[in-house]
Parts: sequence; structure tokens; C-alpha cells
Amino acid sequence: MAIQLAKALGAYVATTTSSKNSDYVRELGADEVIVYDQGPLHTSTKFSFMLDTLGGEAYGDALKLMKRQGRVATIISERDAKKPLFADAVEKEQELDVTFVFTRPDGVNLNHIRALVEAKKVKPILTKVYPLTLEGVRDAHLFSQTGRVRGKIVLVHS
Repeated sequence: MAIQLAKALGAYVATTTSSKNSDYVRELGADEVIVYDQGPLHTSTKFSFMLDTLGGEAYGDALKLMKRQGRVATIISERDAKKPLFADAVEKEQELDVTFVFTRPDGVNLNHIRALVEAKKVKPILTKVYPLTLEGVRDAHLFSQTGRVRGKIVLVHS
């Protein structure tokens, strides 16, 4: 969804992904795909903004692609953060503005996203639909824990 939203706002979007998902993220609108399972990350582009959704080694590798005084938004809280040892030094040396962002219900933003969906500028990707039952919720949760979910998991009350 982040790729599509950024494109709808006119951004140049580069993303890291595995080689098996490179076509998928291009279909979502990525301008540049940086494959992480074929050696070190490589691109001639330096970035002024990064959205970090993974943390860990991937975060450290991506920091090396940032411009000096760039901005980093991460959904990985300090409590959950697992960064490579060199990450703090790179953040400081590059004078990066690193901010934890937390999603929250916001009617104005949700209405903006709704308008983008209705205008067909953003297309929600539904991966799997489960019934809104104890078993359905359990199965949806187990599926989400695989870490390999493309798109959204939906629970439906019938």
C-alpha cells in the first residue's frame, strides 16, 4: 500500500524486495527495485526519505543508500528495534532525522485514501479472506505470522 500511496502523491519510489517479488512490486508502481537476495544492495540513487518496515540488517543496509540529512520514518519501535551495531553511527554521521511513526485511526486520512481508491489511483490488494469466527481469526493470525503476506488479510462477518 505504501508504494501505491507514494506514487499517487507523485513520489519516485524505490523499494527493496526479494528477486521473487520484484515483478510484483513493479506492478504496484515501484520505479526502482533493489533486490536484496543477490548480494549487497546496489543502486546509483541516493535517497532523501526512507520508510522502514523491517528493521534489522535490512535497515542497516538501506541506511547506506541515504543522502546526508535525509529523513527516516520507521514503524519499528525502539523497544522492538534490532539494528546492526553500525546503524547508530551511520545515522549520526549522515545526520539522519529518524522518527518512529505509529499508525492510528484518522478519518481525514482514511477519507483521502478512500478517494484515491475510488479514483482507481490506489488498489487494495486482498490476499486472503477468513470468516469472522474464532477459527477464522486464529487462521488469519497464523497466516499473518508467516511474514510472507502480500496485501491484506480480511475477516468477514457473514
